[in-house]
Amino acid sequence: MKSTSMKPDQAKLRIAGVLFLAAFLAYGIGSGMVTGIIEATNPVAELTLKRTQFITGAVLILVNSAIVAGIGMVLFPMLVRFNRAIAWSYLIARVIEAIALAAGAVNLLLLVTAGSPTTQTAIMTASRGNFFAYQTGMATLGFGSLFFCALLYRCRIVPRFLAAWGFVGYAVFFVGTVLEMAGLSYGIMLSIPGGLFEIAFSIRLIAKGFDNTCATV
Repeated sequence: MKSTSMKPDQAKLRIAGVLFLAAFLAYGIGSGMVTGIIEATNPVAELTLKRTQFITGAVLILVNSAIVAGIGMVLFPMLVRFNRAIAWSYLIARVIEAIALAAGAVNLLLLVTAGSPTTQTAIMTASRGNFFAYQTGMATLGFGSLFFCALLYRCRIVPRFLAAWGFVGYAVFFVGTVLEMAGLSYGIMLSIPGGLFEIAFSIRLIAKGFDNTCATV
């Protein structure tokens, strides 16, 4: 290995930071709009009454899919300077996450675009499909981000306490997604450390970017 000086494009790192925050907001708002309808006492009537809200929520989830893929693409050329394999693994994890979340959103949109009458069974089936699509995407993100945070820590790309926080947060998050798919409802609670890390990491990217030195491998 040889030591090298890295001066990443700070504008692109700020864009990545903004994308982290945008993804957080897009999925949070979109999912909330959809969930409020699906979990209503009479979801069929609620969907009929709030069709525009439902479509808007599903579209926001689709927008989030584009954003998370964008995060991987924006960070890739900077991560590859540190470790090519991890840069590719993080990009692939983000793309798989995007595809899974998009599949869930399309599943929801088919409820209001397929042309057939919407039934409670159809709503619950679409909701279940979206649930598994989300958990698949999040499990992929959680696992792929372990290597990402290990690189951040080893190369001191960001302060080590932040990288360690991210590693622990994503590890706990990954376990939470597996438990959710197994029918154990711990996912929301176990997603908190990773979610808070992404907010802190995005602020760091916007404010300071990456630190400049590391060993290339």
